[in-house]
Amino acid sequence: MKQTFLTATLLMACTSTPKAEVDPPQIEGALVLSGEDFHGELGDETSPEVCDGEDNDGDGEIDEGLLISFYLDADNDGWGDEPIEACTPPPGYSAISGDCDDADPNIHPDAEEVCDAKDNDCNGLTDEGLTQTFWADLDGDGYGDPSVAITACSMPDDYTNNANDCDDSSSIISPMAIESCNGSDDDCDGRIDEGVGMLLYPDDDGDGFGVTGAAVTSCWDLSGHSSMPGDCDDGDAAIHPEADEVCDGVDNDCDDLVDIHAVGGTVRYWADLDGDGHGDGPAIESCAIPDGFSATDDDCDDTDPTRAPSLPELCNGIDDNCDGSIDEGLISAFYIDADADGFGAGLPVYSCEAPSGTAATATDCDDGHGGVYPGAAEFCDGLDNDCNSVIDDAPIDGTIYFGDADGDGYGDPAISISACVTPFGYVDSSTDCDPSRAATYPGALELCDGLDNDCNGSIDDDVPDAPTWYADDDDDGHGDGMSSVSDCVAPPGMVASSDDCDDDDEEVHPGATELCNHIDDDCDGNIDDDAADRFPIYQDNDDDGYGSETSILSCELSDGWAFEAGDCDDDDDDIHPGAKEDCDGQDQDCDGVVDNDADDCPCVQRNYGSNSYLFCQTDEEWNQAKNECDDFDYDLVTINAWPEQNWLIETISEDPDIANEPYWTGLNDRDHERHSSRSGWVWQSGEDYIYESWADHQPDNWWGEDCVEINRWPSRSVDNNWNDSDCDEQIHFVCEASP
Repeated sequence: MKQTFLTATLLMACTSTPKAEVDPPQIEGALVLSGEDFHGELGDETSPEVCDGEDNDGDGEIDEGLLISFYLDADNDGWGDEPIEACTPPPGYSAISGDCDDADPNIHPDAEEVCDAKDNDCNGLTDEGLTQTFWADLDGDGYGDPSVAITACSMPDDYTNNANDCDDSSSIISPMAIESCNGSDDDCDGRIDEGVGMLLYPDDDGDGFGVTGAAVTSCWDLSGHSSMPGDCDDGDAAIHPEADEVCDGVDNDCDDLVDIHAVGGTVRYWADLDGDGHGDGPAIESCAIPDGFSATDDDCDDTDPTRAPSLPELCNGIDDNCDGSIDEGLISAFYIDADADGFGAGLPVYSCEAPSGTAATATDCDDGHGGVYPGAAEFCDGLDNDCNSVIDDAPIDGTIYFGDADGDGYGDPAISISACVTPFGYVDSSTDCDPSRAATYPGALELCDGLDNDCNGSIDDDVPDAPTWYADDDDDGHGDGMSSVSDCVAPPGMVASSDDCDDDDEEVHPGATELCNHIDDDCDGNIDDDAADRFPIYQDNDDDGYGSETSILSCELSDGWAFEAGDCDDDDDDIHPGAKEDCDGQDQDCDGVVDNDADDCPCVQRNYGSNSYLFCQTDEEWNQAKNECDDFDYDLVTINAWPEQNWLIETISEDPDIANEPYWTGLNDRDHERHSSRSGWVWQSGEDYIYESWADHQPDNWWGEDCVEINRWPSRSVDNNWNDSDCDEQIHFVCEASP
């Protein structure tokens, strides 16, 4: 970027006459033409100097005495700030200075001062004549705290225009409040609780009533006092005017009467006219029972001392014990016993004692037959001798039968009954040795079930379908199919399976772990298939001893495979982990970082992340710099994000091996002129243009500047750094390579 805005004067002189190189005038704070920008003709001493960017009078100075000061007017308000000298005002400049904020068009010496905390009229004062005082009103009662004030243009929230509040923490305290008895100056008149108060009485027992003759006046409750007088015993909290009178010989309710109208501790009693200890009639209640009265009202005849609840009942047709029943517990039911067997039948006869010809029960099922009654012996006679509703059951003259619960025709000797005929579920045999199993009985087929199926006293003897067992010589749980016996229980050293393929090796059997040992360990017919101790090997196309990520599990290493993975280029045997790193833009040692530790780099090499950067400190045109980066298998640097930009600038400015100079980058618009646009630029590497860090007013395409440099101005910030420049300029350059 050239340091001048006098583009108009440069275009006014253009001839074929050789140009003299003249140093420009040095004007502090102004932008002027440099000697290299001067291209006009030298005049002679007789020619007058005119403001055209040329030395008209040949005195070696340009436009001397004709330059005018103009001031940068960035906000276009007609007032400028930073000065330059020129013949005519450049765009964005003003002939008037004095702007105190050239970024705000509303701030300049002619502006009207407004209340916004800014010096709008540039007189050095802020908001002058526009503010007033307000006081904090935190409790919102309209009166302010005189100790908290601010000056502002308008009243803020929680402030007011007076300072009359004496307590700004309470909205009920203000000059308009009514004084109340609370120990506070409620109305802010400087006095507390004026004109209010109450009488309080000592209340030592805390029952809410105090001693009448000892009142004091107070504006608030006092500890140990009450507003209610009348306590007649201030040492007992249970005694006071509102207490209930109880039977205790004390005046509980302070009415000067003892136990009168008591509501607690009283007893109820009734008149006992016959003196039997039981009363009757209306209830009476007082603190004690007088003579001639009873604590109960349960007498059924208070004129007869022989009738009372405490007396026994007699068999006399009278309710002697007052329970509402006559002769209860003394009368029994008796039944006619026609056959005199001690058991009656029919309707009952009630009496205190059994009448002749009766019995105490009515359970006789046949009162005309003396041998038929409950508990009588049963006989095979077609009668229900024992009155259990079953005829001829368990007769003493019957046949013994045995229970056959499993229905196999053989009875259980432990379950028997006597019957006149064979009952259902019973048989006359008692030889079943297992009455719960239908398959177990004398003569049944013997099975391998741990039972004596045929009841011959032996278990599992001579079983026709006993299982086959196979010799397991290696004790691995799998037998040899060529050696077997049949038995209900496995003989020692024999098992039920016959699938062992090597009965001399306990490690070889179905289900065993297959290993890399050239043996069919799991007896599946395949050797070393899916062996548990297989190891991974990696495809090694370039035979450098390191494979790619493509792997298989194997019992041995084959050609074209390697034990180690990690090769980042399996088509080049010079690239693998541990290889020597050369400065060629490649990651030879596969550590993910390009050219780190390379000792043959043509320029100062540094790494940022995985990328390698060459800081070349010979001065080259942009195209020559690009070609040299190509020779190294690098590209001119591409900057994709602020962290990378920041690292580049810090490295250039702080690394002692790298000159703090401008450097070419790969950004350019050589194929399509972008003028001053910041969009549409391209990186030489072909990567997307997604980040920018242009300096102010850049790019400006000054005389066809198509290539971008960084660090043109070392003093500028990291993100105010890029500049477009003439691609033929010769400066340092940075090359970049990524994995």
